[in-house]
Amino acid sequence: MLELGGKSPNIMLPSADLPATVAASILRFARNAGQGCAAWSRILVPEDRIDEFCRLADDFIKTIKVGDPLEEDTVVGPVISAAHRAKVEGWVDELLGRGARWGAGGGRPEGLTTGHYLRPGLLRDVDPDDPLADTEFFAPIGMIFGYRDVDHAVELANNTRYGLAGNVFGPLDEAIAVARRVRAGTVTVNGGSGMRPDAPWGGPGRSGVGRELGEDGFAEFFEVKHIQYALAGITRPPGT
Repeated sequence: MLELGGKSPNIMLPSADLPATVAASILRFARNAGQGCAAWSRILVPEDRIDEFCRLADDFIKTIKVGDPLEEDTVVGPVISAAHRAKVEGWVDELLGRGARWGAGGGRPEGLTTGHYLRPGLLRDVDPDDPLADTEFFAPIGMIFGYRDVDHAVELANNTRYGLAGNVFGPLDEAIAVARRVRAGTVTVNGGSGMRPDAPWGGPGRSGVGRELGEDGFAEFFEVKHIQYALAGITRPPGT
């Protein structure tokens, strides 16, 4: 069993209450400084609502405290090292050089002279086929893409070599129908209910092999044995 990473999609259906999704959407790629394999790092919204989402996201990011993780009111701490921060900033610079721009937040937080901190940020106008659009940053940086219709949203969601997780916001029945079409090992609807030890965890593609947790997780530790016998009175020559 091998569980790797992801570049998980977060779909806002046209019928979703978009303002109500913003805080959860930002926190799910920014918490733990984005250093989580199931971060919802690709946000998909209707094309005509990108500006609205970015404005709301920018307002929310301004309320997030970035700083010492030992302080109770800190929401986003540092990334693992200065080298990793430099790598992430290099990726961001590449995307900005190819036409992307900050839709919300981004950059380094002010007033922090020590530590490897990044301010949560949301990049827009990224080409969905850009290799960096499918690169796991392990940092509090997400990307937002606009879709024409639900079929296009599913196409964008599945435009990844990974498949660990995903989420769909919208009315329950409609969101479940879309979740079934997302190629991922775990797809939550309206945020789900957190990690469940009784449910399998893992995904297809570059997200790994096999599953952990749940009955499927136990099955990874089983040895399978096959016993074959002939029906009474029937014999077969050797090698057939």
